[in-house]
Amino acid sequence: MTSTRCGVSRGEKNQLLSPNFAVILKQVALVGSIFMSGFLAGSFFFGFFGDRFGRRLALMLAIVLACGAGFGGAFVDSYEWYCVTRFFTGMGTVC
Repeated sequence: MTSTRCGVSRGEKNQLLSPNFAVILKQVALVGSIFMSGFLAGSFFFGFFGDRFGRRLALMLAIVLACGAGFGGAFVDSYEWYCVTRFFTGMGTVC
């Protein structure tokens, strides 16, 4: 298959969510899965952290993490970094 100007194959051209960002529907679904993976990892991390250092500190750290990663996700310029910020946003939304 030949590539188009935005880097996706012509077969995937019809599935583009936004031609400006060249994001296909599979990538959108992957972002949701990455968010839920962060939620799972955050459950384990903040569960142990809360038991060890107190629930109030765990809640404050989770809020800071969710806000910071969510704010940072608004300014990323690549799909890969957006996935990273969504993972940490998922970790912070546990509490």
